[in-house]
Amino acid sequence: MEKFLTTYEKSFFDRAEKSVGAEINLQEYLPGAVKIIKVRAVGVAEETEVQKDGIFIRGCVRFSAVYRSDFRDRLKCAVFTQEFSHTFPARGIGEALADDGFWDVSVYVSEEKGHVLSPRRLAVSCKVTVGIEAVCAGKSRIYGSDNDAPLERLCKEIDTLSLKKLGDFAVSLRESVSLEEGMPKIREIVCCDTNLCSLTGEIRDGEAVFTGTASLSCMYLGESEDESGQYVSFSKDIPFTERFPVMSVSPDAFLLCKGVITESGANPEQDNYGEASLCSVSAEIKIVARAYESARDTVICDVFSTEHDCECEVRDIAYDGFICGICDTVTTTESIKASLGSITEVVSRSAEVFVVSCERNGDNLVYGLRATLGICGTTDTGNLESAGTSFNFRVQGTSQVCVDAEKCNIDSSVYVRSCDCRIENGEIRCVLTLDLNSSLYARKSIRAVTAASTDTESRIRRDKSEYIIYYPEGTETVWSAAKKYRVSPRSLLAVNGMSEDAASFGDKRAVVIPRNGVK
Repeated sequence: MEKFLTTYEKSFFDRAEKSVGAEINLQEYLPGAVKIIKVRAVGVAEETEVQKDGIFIRGCVRFSAVYRSDFRDRLKCAVFTQEFSHTFPARGIGEALADDGFWDVSVYVSEEKGHVLSPRRLAVSCKVTVGIEAVCAGKSRIYGSDNDAPLERLCKEIDTLSLKKLGDFAVSLRESVSLEEGMPKIREIVCCDTNLCSLTGEIRDGEAVFTGTASLSCMYLGESEDESGQYVSFSKDIPFTERFPVMSVSPDAFLLCKGVITESGANPEQDNYGEASLCSVSAEIKIVARAYESARDTVICDVFSTEHDCECEVRDIAYDGFICGICDTVTTTESIKASLGSITEVVSRSAEVFVVSCERNGDNLVYGLRATLGICGTTDTGNLESAGTSFNFRVQGTSQVCVDAEKCNIDSSVYVRSCDCRIENGEIRCVLTLDLNSSLYARKSIRAVTAASTDTESRIRRDKSEYIIYYPEGTETVWSAAKKYRVSPRSLLAVNGMSEDAASFGDKRAVVIPRNGVK
């Protein structure tokens, strides 16, 4: 009977940067452009395909460009989608992923820029970072004997890792946000950004339950007595909980979730009095989840036959053992030098962070992170301007991790719970509160039997005496004595009045070895 121990290898991990640009022809209902104020871009991977020697990714970048128009200097927003594609060369990846392997794709956008080509045409661009991780399941063959095999078996139970990709889950958000007291009614919504700022998952009653928060940032033109109106920005956190049925996942499993906003929008909505004091928000979220759990397995470490000649092969076999899952919340303050132009005060901001590296530092985890930050602010003349930058930084988690293994694998995700920015001495002073989720598993090894055979035609000749007296050494075990004299460990324990689960002889100076003659 064949039996295997599974190990999980990151067979492929790579990132590729690609510049994506587009030229936007303004729709007929939009006025002409004078100056671009802000560019926001969101990248989405729409299709992934594993080929024989590579992984193909097709995605798109959705641009939204806020500009000052030639109609009374009103702010308007133009939206455009630009497709991109990339093939990661990876020799043999198709064959490696064919057996219990899976992959994840992440898309990050930075360095959004734009300028006016003509009153009816805009140019926008950004840098897209596409990351892909492939995990392959390797199998080490070990021996699993049938119950009726004429062998004595020394078995050990071990904690192994069960790692499953649960698939993609789609979440739709619909929310009516009320304006705060004193805020003007909505005449026109200029732009709307939605970010995912927290996401966790757990297994309850056969379902994957995802809990998170989407953060809405909206700028609109408010109603006023004069025709010019007033531009107002506000933000709102929208919590959500969604449930999806899953199969064969333990309630003790730790879910590591990654989510991305694929679509978002906002429209003014009238209240019961017929006034536009509500903002109707919609967002589409794609969630990818992995389940990490500990599973028990039995390994045969030694075999022998009490009646026949027996040969076995023993090797050190590697396997993965699940350690723990960690959810951390960390606040960090970063000072960033960036080209701010003439911005003096921040009006709105957006930040995205992704994990570059994660490693142990004693009993804590240290994360290497990369952030993309975009701000929109006012100048001394009262005009709106935008600026953006990217930066690297490190944070240390607060939860302690006690791991026996010298080296462990760590899978992580990060979400920006809150972002507060202000300008000090020409620098951006940014306070980030981050949710960091990590799963840890370690590579271990055990000495296991990989093959065994018995010659049922042979007979082992033994001493004719019924019993012998044996004086065990200090390191002698019941199993080693039974193997040496080719007797059943159970009969050895029984004749010496010892419990069936005893592994050593304890303080016994002499033990009785039952010896039956050749049958």
